[in-house]
Amino acid sequence: SEFPILNAAAENIKSFDALLDSLKTASSTGELSYLEDSKEKSAEILYRFDLMEEIDSTHKLQIRQMKLDFKSYYSLAFSVAQIMTTKTESPSNFQLRKMQSLRNSYSNSAITYRDAAEHEFQETIRNAITSSERAQVIGAVIGSFMLFLIGALTWLVNRGIVLLEKTVDDRNRMLTQVNNELEQEIQNLKAAEEARNTAEEASHIKDEFLANMSHELRTPMSAVIGLSHLCLQTDLSVKQQDYVRKINSSAKS
Repeated sequence: SEFPILNAAAENIKSFDALLDSLKTASSTGELSYLEDSKEKSAEILYRFDLMEEIDSTHKLQIRQMKLDFKSYYSLAFSVAQIMTTKTESPSNFQLRKMQSLRNSYSNSAITYRDAAEHEFQETIRNAITSSERAQVIGAVIGSFMLFLIGALTWLVNRGIVLLEKTVDDRNRMLTQVNNELEQEIQNLKAAEEARNTAEEASHIKDEFLANMSHELRTPMSAVIGLSHLCLQTDLSVKQQDYVRKINSSAKS
């Protein structure tokens, strides 16, 4: 909540991954409901871009360019997914290459923007740690001065010396506790970063696997269906027609 720019950038990357999953599922299964899901994810991403333009005036031009890149990719990707859901035709190689290029361009710019926001977040954490360390030094100096003063005034006020020593100890304990909490928070942030990197790597591997698997299945099966259909238009014996018709039907299934 204290870093809305980083939050919006990270959420947009998550929504984009979910959008890709919806489009891939729609293409492979033919279920139109997944196309509607991708529209909802697209609306979420565009809404966050509008929000980011309002809260991050420094990078407004960069945000607008990312918004345009996303619209270009989604328009083409949605059209390709619609074609593939029909199971009657396939998108052209030019469309697939352009879609991949637009996706890479948008992903790179979105990740770069997110990383810049994350760097600003980490810089804020480092500044907080520096301030804490400075406070510890000041506290130690103040504590030393108080102890010196207490030693000088021991012969006047023994009770006052005890109270002042207790105050110094309380402050030192408080500073130590704050420092321990900050160190724990840093460890938690590092663990979260490692988990995020692992998840992104797994998602990338999954995307490549699904894309390769879909292509490797669709290409030969399209050839089997098409050529068996053409074969049925030729002069064949009854047994041959039966065999080829079964091949065609099984390939479609």
